[in-house]
Amino acid sequence: MEEKIHFAYKHGLYHSLKYTNGDYKGEEVQIIHKGEHNHDGGPDFFNAKIRYGDFILVGNVEIHIRGSDWVQHNHHMDASYNNVILHIVIEDDCEIIPGKDSTPILTAKMDLDNGHIHIGEKINKLTATPLCKELINLKDQDKISDTVKELGKKRMKSKAQRLNILLQATNYDWNEAVYILLSRHFGGSVNNDAFEQIAKQIPYAFIRKERGRPKMVEALLIGTAGLLNKREDRYATELQKDYNFLKQKYHLSELADGCVRFHRIRPAAFPTIKLAQLAALLTKKEFIFSDIIHAKGIRDIRLLFATPQISTYWQEHYRFGHKRKKVKNRSLTTNAINHCICNVVCPTLIAYGNYIKEPLYTTKAINLLKETKAECNKITRYFESVLTAQNALESQGLILLYSKYCQINDCFVCPIINRQKYL
Repeated sequence: MEEKIHFAYKHGLYHSLKYTNGDYKGEEVQIIHKGEHNHDGGPDFFNAKIRYGDFILVGNVEIHIRGSDWVQHNHHMDASYNNVILHIVIEDDCEIIPGKDSTPILTAKMDLDNGHIHIGEKINKLTATPLCKELINLKDQDKISDTVKELGKKRMKSKAQRLNILLQATNYDWNEAVYILLSRHFGGSVNNDAFEQIAKQIPYAFIRKERGRPKMVEALLIGTAGLLNKREDRYATELQKDYNFLKQKYHLSELADGCVRFHRIRPAAFPTIKLAQLAALLTKKEFIFSDIIHAKGIRDIRLLFATPQISTYWQEHYRFGHKRKKVKNRSLTTNAINHCICNVVCPTLIAYGNYIKEPLYTTKAINLLKETKAECNKITRYFESVLTAQNALESQGLILLYSKYCQINDCFVCPIINRQKYL
């Protein structure tokens, strides 16, 4: 029986969970974080977090069928239970539970939802990929699509929030904040933090001053990344010379060795290539934020990110000192531009629309996503048996669905399953 209560608590499968003692007796417990399920000795859930009035309580949770089990199991004599902040029971048969220093432990009574638990146990036995494939009505594609689109909008709002944080840090300098966001995006999943730090160390004003000389902008970015410490060939030596001049002029410092990584990255996406592409884009357009805001549609956005050809050197090299036999165009690909739309353009439009209280910018962002091809990656392929994303709005929704629900098998609060009324 206790395992069923653990299961119900972990997945929220209960009608109510109300205090039976304390200042908020009779009120619903406000759980911020359920904690980590402990399958060994000691409390049942570690490091839980609950809101108690104006306070946040952090500690462990213990679960029993009856309140008196606390004493019967000798927990009052075991120091490992001293940090229990909540005792969950089905039957509250004990008025006060003695705890550390003989103070009462907060106790809450759980009203189980056996119907939800039954379905939850059914989901736990599923083996399909994704699990819900065997449970939901796959013929109801409209409902599934609508739910995924709503998740896509939610993900975009979350991305816009990141820009809001940058805006606060830059005293609402939109050009500076969008430049940092753009740089972070060019770093990809491996080097995003490093590229953001590079942009923060090179104020956008310095980029604007040097944008008439593309090679100097390239030296600024690659030098600050700490990738010019080894003079591996003539071009690297030239950039090092330019960077040393700029470093003294602007009082710059480069990132520590190892901050920018090449490991597990395809050569076409090496940081040297991405920094060269970023330099080309920054020298092409002085005010990218303004161009995003005033773009009339998807065509203007694609023209904005259609970077001019980067230097011949990077058409023949992936990194310094390693020449390739085949010359290759290093301009941003269509897929790369699509990623810019999802990660830079649309969050910027949404954040700006919220800032000036004009919802048309959010509508504009959503329409751009609908006109942009869906991403094709391991996550969108994971959902192919349930839904094939038709555009970037849906693929962004699938990414959120996977990371927030599927990855941790939290099917019980999944909006798709709930919308189809299985829970």
